[in-house]
Amino acid sequence: MKFKSFLGPYLQTISNLTWSQTRKIFCFAGFFFFLLGTSSFESIWAKQQEWMVYVGDAPTEEMLEHSEMFPFVPKSEVKFDRLFEGTSWYKWIFNTSEIQRNLNPSIYIGPIAESDETYWNGVLIGKTGKTGEKICFHPHIPRHYLIPFFAIDKNILLIKSTKVGMYYNQFGPSNTPTIDDEEFNHHKEKKYRFLRSYLYFIIGIVIVVLGTIFLIIQLFSKRPLQSIQIGICDIFLGMHGVFYSFIPLEFFSNNLLVIKFHCSDIFLCLFFLYSWFIPTSSKKHQIQKIALFLITVFFTVGIFLQDTINKCLILYFFWYPVLAFYGILLVSEAIKNLLRKNNILVSSVMLATIAIPLVEFLILIIGINHFEISFSFMSFFLLTTVVLK
Repeated sequence: MKFKSFLGPYLQTISNLTWSQTRKIFCFAGFFFFLLGTSSFESIWAKQQEWMVYVGDAPTEEMLEHSEMFPFVPKSEVKFDRLFEGTSWYKWIFNTSEIQRNLNPSIYIGPIAESDETYWNGVLIGKTGKTGEKICFHPHIPRHYLIPFFAIDKNILLIKSTKVGMYYNQFGPSNTPTIDDEEFNHHKEKKYRFLRSYLYFIIGIVIVVLGTIFLIIQLFSKRPLQSIQIGICDIFLGMHGVFYSFIPLEFFSNNLLVIKFHCSDIFLCLFFLYSWFIPTSSKKHQIQKIALFLITVFFTVGIFLQDTINKCLILYFFWYPVLAFYGILLVSEAIKNLLRKNNILVSSVMLATIAIPLVEFLILIIGINHFEISFSFMSFFLLTTVVLK
């Protein structure tokens, strides 16, 4: 009986949905679980093998001719500083007998943090994230280059990588390089680009458009401030998807400014999400909202005063305790709603929305290579909320 009593509010909420609302929710849910399945597949099968590393800006010609003279060590033995800025070399040796000969051979390396100049047997076969002397922040782009020839005994892959900003705990290439037919590797490259960049960008644009439409409707209908805040929160969350795709970094040369807008966008998203979800009935809640507003202004102004990517990201990570504190308040309010049998569906998805990023954060600490899904779930949460409204 207690079990039925617990499920009663959920069943009542579901029974009150119109067919249009139900169809939209199932569409969003199906899309989310598709991403979840893809993410799990990549997490299980991601390859993590050993690169050899030399930290230092060695002369390029000398390195290409005499790489064996430099003290390369396994990547796992190198203790990189999280704020490391500079150049390092990465080496991988292929025995010719282990390589399958293809009609159009190419090598797929995957993403490299951050810029790279890639050499095959001393010949430059490609570079990404570097224009002249300018180094760009492009840790999301998978590297895929054609192979011009094979040596008789062994083939040496050398990558000169330069870091200008912190990107989690990643340094240089993180995947095992694979040699295959150019068309096959091209499909791998497109798949990664779709899941890591284009998907976030598309979802972000969709949320921005839907949030804008929702906001305009609320404004013209003279709805309460709470409904308006939902639309604003949707817009900021959608912009987070656009920024997190890292595609703007490829089209705007001022990468530092793009990262500043991205960080401030996340601050504002939390503020409007909290302002919408938490009621203003008590003085305590009003004080919490005022405090979050002042904190948001402080960090937003502070971000725009920084002159390097690393300084921006350091300040951004100092904001994490604020995120944790107000996240706890959101969880507390959602649990209270469940106990009161109020806003059952929205509160349940809010709890799941907070839980999934925490799980992903733990996966990231462990070091498992995976595609993040928390943004997709947050999108599902907010869009579902808009539909139900």
